[in-house]
Amino acid sequence: MSSPSYKLKREFISALKNAINKLDPNISMGEEEIRASISRPKKEFGDISSSISFRLARLLRLSPHIVAQKLMPHLEKTELIKEFKELDGYINAFIDEKAYAKLVIKTIIESTSNYGRSEIGNGKKVIIEYPSVNPNKPWHVGHLKNALIGDAISNIFEFCSYTVEREDYIDDLGLQVAESLWGYLNLGDKPNKKFDQWLGEEYVKVNNIMKERDISKEINELLKKIEDHSTSEARLGREFAEKCVVAQYETAFSYRCYHDILIWESDVVRAKLLERALKLAEESGAIEKPSTGKYANCVVANLEKLGKIFKELEGLEENEKVLIRSNGTATYLAKDLAFHMWKFGIIKGDFLFDEFMIQPNGKVLYTTSA
Repeated sequence: MSSPSYKLKREFISALKNAINKLDPNISMGEEEIRASISRPKKEFGDISSSISFRLARLLRLSPHIVAQKLMPHLEKTELIKEFKELDGYINAFIDEKAYAKLVIKTIIESTSNYGRSEIGNGKKVIIEYPSVNPNKPWHVGHLKNALIGDAISNIFEFCSYTVEREDYIDDLGLQVAESLWGYLNLGDKPNKKFDQWLGEEYVKVNNIMKERDISKEINELLKKIEDHSTSEARLGREFAEKCVVAQYETAFSYRCYHDILIWESDVVRAKLLERALKLAEESGAIEKPSTGKYANCVVANLEKLGKIFKELEGLEENEKVLIRSNGTATYLAKDLAFHMWKFGIIKGDFLFDEFMIQPNGKVLYTTSA
């Protein structure tokens, strides 16, 4: 069975050939010559386009624009083409999206499982990172949506012959995790259900407590401790975060969503990537530590200067972002920046890797480790 795009092109060629014959039966214009005139225009101009009027203009001794206008009344709609328009001598066609979608679905159903497969990737490695859910709660529908989108993108790249590495970045040093750990240490509750669901309920309890009394100092102290891998709090935090991820992945597996590797934010810090990233940014003059103002005693990134290293940061509305808070804890941005600098080879660093679990599809899920 031919592809929908091939059928569309065939219909376009046939419509043009018939229109030319009606305009002047004495003109001999072969299908290959018409095919050579076909291209894809900008989306606003149509879905498929032909410059055949420019070829005919030489034969008829008329301008391409006039030739195209003379062809227009003879162009008839087809099964897949709902409209023709002329622009500057070009003849543009617009597809009937409903009819085209039906044909695509019909073609896929009637074809083998290899429909659409491509060798365009040629084994090139692609990293898809998703869904990066904080390890202190169960997935909600938004997390599931992100996971399924990430999985679909990964499948598409693999189908096009790319070597895909499916990564999940686990933010186990964030403020939400510190708040959940505070509840774990202070509320005395014991897990009585699926661990991520129980932990999510504990997180809600902690937030209700925070509305009644100020425990921010305790939580900030805890946040500092879990960033220091030598503390018992850091070890406990990693332990309960891993339990939460195992529970979250029970949900992932029920949707046949599998990964290759977990990247833990705590390991980004322990591998000294953050330290090296901050040093590089400091050497470039892109970070500063103001003594006054709203960012007093914080380590702040000047995004305008940092944009000289990362072109993606150019032109942002805000020129400053906090990397290290005044209490010495790192923001998510700082650790994420370090991780991406490592991924792109801007800073060096080595992770240790270990097996985390065997997934239901038989594939090993690896994890970074301290």
